[in-house]
Amino acid sequence: MGYFAGDPGPGKPFYAARGLRFEPDGPLLRSEQTLQLNCKTAAKVTLLMDPFARVHATSGVLPRCFLELPEAELVAARQANETFFQVAPVLGSELMPQIPRAPDDFGDWSWARRVYQENAPADWRVDTDFVTTSDQERDSVHWPTISEGWLKLKIAPVRIRSFWYNGDVERPALGSLVIISWSIRGDADITLCKLSGDQLKDCEKCAPTGPSEYAWNISEDSIFELKAVDEYGNRDQKRLNIKVG
Repeated sequence: MGYFAGDPGPGKPFYAARGLRFEPDGPLLRSEQTLQLNCKTAAKVTLLMDPFARVHATSGVLPRCFLELPEAELVAARQANETFFQVAPVLGSELMPQIPRAPDDFGDWSWARRVYQENAPADWRVDTDFVTTSDQERDSVHWPTISEGWLKLKIAPVRIRSFWYNGDVERPALGSLVIISWSIRGDADITLCKLSGDQLKDCEKCAPTGPSEYAWNISEDSIFELKAVDEYGNRDQKRLNIKVG
């Protein structure tokens, strides 16, 4: 993104990456990079960067070079699983904004806001049933209010996109060959279990019979649980209930 010369602090400008232009450059945001080196003393900078990207340094006399963070320092970046986007002002109800909702391809979205009460400190509240404007069907339209808050994204590096029964009829016949399939985003190890018992505590592990699928002759109503876990401990799971005809 860019850098500060030395440590960030009051009055120190941020030098944006090459290609960004501002008209005119301000005292705290500049497009021209004027970092000077004498080839004897190291110059300290504070980078604002994508932790997975390379940072290139170009000068008029030395070959172009780059640096990237070591693998040990990237572990923390991979484990960051929440981010917030401030949204203000927006129209909506007292509890929920009326705004488009981003898809869940990268994780789960929710609406975070601060609730103020008389004679009490402000409290945080997160509504996980956040739905997009087009899905908010109502019998009547109430007066909208102006509110502000934060869109919260709980990042899910591993996600089971879908887990389904691959058949032509809703209830397969007793003894017929049944195939269930799944689609997973991310590099993860999967575990497929067939659950049984009233409390669904007993788990019989099933080995996939093909790429992203499992086939067997169904003999009873069956419940399957699919789990996906990556090397950093991020996980997702879904269940599938199949009843015989």
